[in-house]
Amino acid sequence: MYEPFLIGQGLLLRTPRGRVATPAAWAHLGLMMPASAPLAASDDDTQPRLLG
Repeated sequence: MYEPFLIGQGLLLRTPRGRVATPAAWAHLGLMMPASAPLAASDDDTQPRLLG
């Protein structure tokens, strides 16, 4: 019930590794996205980035 809404709002992504909070979700909560978050991986990471 909540997942489709959060995905539609751009706050949650479905990935092969599971559900991931987007940078917009972290900002909405007033929190800094940790460097260890899946979408915060560096450019030299072997996994492709999902955003930007």
